[in-house]
Amino acid sequence: MGLLALLAVFTGDAVGDDGPAFAAVYAMYFVVFTWLWYSVQRVDDECFLTITRQYLFGMILSTIVIAVSAFVNDEVRLIIWALFVVGWVAGNIAVDNVRGGFAGLGVNVTESMIERAGLFTIIVLGEVVVGVVTGISDAERTTIVIATGIIGLVIGFAFWWTYFDFVGGRAVRVGRGQNTQWMMGHLPATMAIAASGAAMVSLIEHATDDQTPTPTAWLLSGSVALGLVALAVITPTLSDGQRLPEVYRPLRVALGLAIVSIGIGALRPAPWVLALLLVAVLSALWFSAITLWIKRTDADERIPSLD
Repeated sequence: MGLLALLAVFTGDAVGDDGPAFAAVYAMYFVVFTWLWYSVQRVDDECFLTITRQYLFGMILSTIVIAVSAFVNDEVRLIIWALFVVGWVAGNIAVDNVRGGFAGLGVNVTESMIERAGLFTIIVLGEVVVGVVTGISDAERTTIVIATGIIGLVIGFAFWWTYFDFVGGRAVRVGRGQNTQWMMGHLPATMAIAASGAAMVSLIEHATDDQTPTPTAWLLSGSVALGLVALAVITPTLSDGQRLPEVYRPLRVALGLAIVSIGIGALRPAPWVLALLLVAVLSALWFSAITLWIKRTDADERIPSLD
């Protein structure tokens, strides 16, 4: 916990002057985790040894890569970090596809993991609230400023409703690549929510402008688009997606709506209009799917599948 707190200190300027310090603390964090995994590997059951050894090797390699990044310039360090992230994602996908979800080895997406993903999503949803409150607090509190903030807050609500009505608390199908697709899909989902919260401050600050500033428009519309893409990645992995295909069918248009969201950002309408249009995009998707869910005649079918 101490290392995580120290890591947070250097995160704000990690791509700048604090990059070497961030890399050094991150490497120390990996050292601790490598030792913990080594301790597990020494006493682990024989059937788990192959997996734990592979993970241990990955942790050692990660520690070396991050440690090396502390001694290079900012541009090279950023490239190393980008390749590191891509490598971890690609490695997890490759292993999951080869092993077919590690069936029976206890590393499938468990009910506990599903719960934790939901809790983390709730935490990042708080970033939207913080962004709106900060934006309104720092701006002159006119009617248009407050209205823009409230509409922006509804974007967070729309993320919340869509995630927890169709993804949160639902079991993942057993099969090759399903575990990794579910887990990696949560990365852009939570990033999108957090980024939309960051965009709220600027959106509210420019609430009286005729057009939304270009960076703000792209950040907010891009966040919504990324969230929709993440939804399209996660939902095919769910057991309920197979059990109730007609309910989840409307969610297939999420990729198309992501393009619509980008188009809205490119137009750069007034901040309140931009927020309202993005709310309409997210709400249309949610209403179309939830209406089909409510129409189910069997009450048991409305209960999320946990296995």
